[in-house]
Amino acid sequence: MQFSIRVDAFRVIPQWRLAASVVAVLGLIVGSWMLRDNLVDVFILLLSCFPILLWLFFKREPLLVGTLLVDASGRPVWSAEGASTGTTSLGVPVRLVRWHIGEAAAWLRIHREDGWRGDLFVDRAHCELGEWASLKRWLTWVERGAA
Repeated sequence: MQFSIRVDAFRVIPQWRLAASVVAVLGLIVGSWMLRDNLVDVFILLLSCFPILLWLFFKREPLLVGTLLVDASGRPVWSAEGASTGTTSLGVPVRLVRWHIGEAAAWLRIHREDGWRGDLFVDRAHCELGEWASLKRWLTWVERGAA
């Protein structure tokens, strides 16, 4: 079951965050307009949504780039690639905590022993057919409780 899969920066995430921000602002505008006769309710609406808007506008997580290696025993190892240098760090053993795999993409949350955690987004269009099949097979194996 040994395989490796390249993880590139998934560019769709910032676009979804921007779309969610626009929808939230439009919802606030419509809600404020509907409550225009009661300024106290408008103030409460704006005050309650302010932290969510701050999170949407200012949350900047780095998009992880590197290689996920899975050894013959099914243990994952993450090798991060430096964005500015292009060098690859030595592989660090990680633990798969959560995941979701769909038709066109997969999301994996990994944790290291030192507390670091990261989210990997694998786009099927950027994988070879064998890599994608190996990833699906490994996640099925993990789901059955083998790891």
